[in-house]
Amino acid sequence: MKKTSKGEKPSVIREYQIIKTDFIESCKVKRFKRFNRLRRFFRNEKWSIISALFVVLLIITFFSAFPKEKHVQPESSSIVSTEPTQTPTEQPTSLVEPLPTPTPIITPTSITIYFAPIVDIRVFKITAYCNCVLCCGKTDGIGYGGAEIQEGVTCAADLSVLPLGTVVDIEGIGLRTVEDKGSSVIGDHIDVLVADHQTALNFGVQYKMVTIFEKEK
Repeated sequence: MKKTSKGEKPSVIREYQIIKTDFIESCKVKRFKRFNRLRRFFRNEKWSIISALFVVLLIITFFSAFPKEKHVQPESSSIVSTEPTQTPTEQPTSLVEPLPTPTPIITPTSITIYFAPIVDIRVFKITAYCNCVLCCGKTDGIGYGGAEIQEGVTCAADLSVLPLGTVVDIEGIGLRTVEDKGSSVIGDHIDVLVADHQTALNFGVQYKMVTIFEKEK
């Protein structure tokens, strides 16, 4: 093996140091150039990148605003009905409107149903009396007009307001015919014939709506 002289050793070390220094300098230059290149890129493209990010955010916001449609599959029932379905049949409607049915009135003399127009409807004072001495002063059962008075049919009234034979419909009581009068029955006052005196006392004094029908001529 050849030994190097003392004069050769420093030159080798110097060359090594030079090579090392050149290498380091070249690395620094390359690193600096790369850094400058990246810096220029970001400096020039900064606003382009921000604009691109803004557009991407707008697209994401736009699509997230619309909810996704859920496709719901109808539940399949395991039970199948074997009964035939009945379609509703439309009943023919009549083009002719039915006429209103007038109020039937039963007269005590002929016991026939007839229809009479309404003259008036107003409130009357309603009391009750019976076929006794205390109420009528007699018990023969004959009214002022000479007809036999009947419970559920006859009523007494002021003949100047409701003449004999006038048919009235008293609210909650029913149809009555004026066949009698009374000394204390004056004005809009009707006295209804009942079965006995106690029933008349229990009836007391009431005020009811009365429908007056036109008297049959």
